[in-house]
Amino acid sequence: MIFILTGPVHSGKTSLLKTLVANLNRYRVSVRGFLSLAAYEEGRHIGYDLFDLEKQSVSKFIRKSGHRDWQKIGEFYFIPEVLKHAQKIIDECRPPSWLIVDEVGPLELQGQGLWPSLSAALERDRLITLLVVRESLLYRVRKSLGGKEIHIFSCPENEAPASLADRLVQKSGKQEGR
Repeated sequence: MIFILTGPVHSGKTSLLKTLVANLNRYRVSVRGFLSLAAYEEGRHIGYDLFDLEKQSVSKFIRKSGHRDWQKIGEFYFIPEVLKHAQKIIDECRPPSWLIVDEVGPLELQGQGLWPSLSAALERDRLITLLVVRESLLYRVRKSLGGKEIHIFSCPENEAPASLADRLVQKSGKQEGR
C-alpha cells in the first residue's frame, strides 16, 4: 500500500510527517525510513539533513555545495555516503514496518537518487509506504508508479495529526494494539 503526502514546497509536509510518525506509535506501528530536515547556517538555508527514524540520528544529506562527481539536481548535491545510507534504510525495510521516505523528487524521476532502492521496495508484498511528494511533481510520480493503488493526502491537512494517523492505520488494515 502506498500513501503519498503532498503539498506545495515549504507547506509543512515534513512538520506534519514528524507529528504523524509520533502518532503512529499509539498503534505500535514499526516505522522505518527518514525525514529530510531543512539545514541552516547563520540563518541561511544550506540544504537538508537526513533524520533516520529508527536510529533517531541526523546526518548531513543534501547541500548547495559539493563535488562535481556527486549526484546533483538543481542547486543541490547529494552526499554519497548518506545517500547510500538512505538507500540501505529503504533496502532493509520489510513488513510489518512502514517505510517513510521524505521525499521523492526530480532526481528520483530521472531514475537516480533513491529510485533504484525505492522501486524495488514498492514491489514488496504488504509493505506500507508513505512517500512525500511535492505537489508540482505528483502527476509524474503517480505515473512512475504505474497502476499501483495510491492513497493521497494533502498538506496542510485540516484534520489533526492524531485523527490522520487513525485514518491511515485504518486504511492500511492494521488494527490498534496488534
